[in-house]
Amino acid sequence: MDTTYESDQETGRGSRNSGDYLQLSLFQTEEEQIATIRKAAADVEQSAAFFISDEVVNDILRTGSGRKNTLYHITAKVIEGLDNKEMQDFLKAEYGTGGKGFSVDGQKISIWYDNDGIRIRRGEAARRNYDRIVTWEEAADRIRDMYEGGNYVSNSISNNAIENEREELTNRLSLHFRDIGRNMEKQLSFSEWQDILREAWTDPETLDEIYQGLEFLQNDMSENPGSYL
Repeated sequence: MDTTYESDQETGRGSRNSGDYLQLSLFQTEEEQIATIRKAAADVEQSAAFFISDEVVNDILRTGSGRKNTLYHITAKVIEGLDNKEMQDFLKAEYGTGGKGFSVDGQKISIWYDNDGIRIRRGEAARRNYDRIVTWEEAADRIRDMYEGGNYVSNSISNNAIENEREELTNRLSLHFRDIGRNMEKQLSFSEWQDILREAWTDPETLDEIYQGLEFLQNDMSENPGSYL
C-alpha cells in the first residue's frame, strides 16, 4: 500500500499548510471548500500582479506606442502641460488598439493596449489574460513623474519634441493646402507650402490666418458634409 497517500490524508484535515499545495479538510462543507479555493485563487492572482513590478511598467511606458516618433509625440504633450484628463485622452488616441512583446531579464512580457489601458502579461498574448493592467490615468501620472525626474526619454528627444511636432504638422498641412489648391489658378507645390508654413511658426499674423482658414473649413465640413469626400 502507498503510505504516502495515507500521510497526505492526515495533513489534508486542515491542521496546517504544506508548501504551495492547497489543503482541503475532509470535514469542510462544499461551500467552505469553494470559499477556500476562491481565496487561494485570489492570492495567486494578487501575487501574479505583484510580479509585474513598477520598474517593468515604467520600462514599458518608456517605449511608447507602436506609432512612428511616438516618444516625441508623448513628450511634446507633457511639455505642453496637458492636465491628467487631457493626457489620458491623448494616450488613448496615441496608442490606439494593438500590442507588442518584450524580453525582460530573459522573461517574455506581452502587452495589449486599448481603451481601458495597458494589459501586461508574462509570456504571450495579453489581450484576454493578463497579470496587471495599467489604466491610462496611471500611465499619465507615471509618464509625467518620469519626465519631471529626468528618466523618461533622452535629452535628444526632450529637446526636439516640440520641433518634431511642428515639422509633422507642417508636412500634413502642406499636403492639405497643396491638394485643395490644385483647381486654383495659382498652384503651389508641396515644398513651397512647407516653406510658407515653416515661416508661419514664427509669424503670428500668418499663423492666425492659417488657423482661421482651417477653422472655417472645419465648420463648413460639419455643416455641409455632402460637399466633401
